[in-house]
Parts: sequence; structure tokens; C-alpha cells
Amino acid sequence: MAIKLSRYFGTSPELWLNLQNQYDLYKAKEKGQENLEHIKPYAEMHKQAV
Repeated sequence: MAIKLSRYFGTSPELWLNLQNQYDLYKAKEKGQENLEHIKPYAEMHKQAV
């Protein structure tokens, strides 16, 4: 579909793929934020003493 849209509008297929990816990420973050709260970042769990 991205190739067809890029052909029609005279843009690159990457533009359409990036737009879709940005939208998908936005919706996933909006929907799943509460599911991420229990996950601790790797760097926080594995701090090395300097």
C-alpha cells in the first residue's frame, strides 16, 4: 500500500511506512501504559559501582 500511495502522491514509500509506525506506536503507548509500570528498566536493575 505504501508503494501505491507514494506513486500516487509523488512521495517515498518510507514516508507512509513511518507515518503508520508513528501512529501504531502512539496507539500502543496510549493503550498499554499501565501495563508497562511494573517493568523496571535494565539500567536501573544492573547499576555498576564505579
